[in-house]
Amino acid sequence: MVSVNIRDFPEELHHKAKIQAAVEKITLKDLMIKALDEYLKRKGVK
Repeated sequence: MVSVNIRDFPEELHHKAKIQAAVEKITLKDLMIKALDEYLKRKGVK
């Protein structure tokens, strides 16, 4: 697995994502993976 570091990530977006991850009872990492995967599927990336 690859490590990814994101610099200058918007603080408010990070806060909202942490809350949503808690609501879904998943990690922030899993939420980000899920969101990126869904986005790429919508764009038709295989």
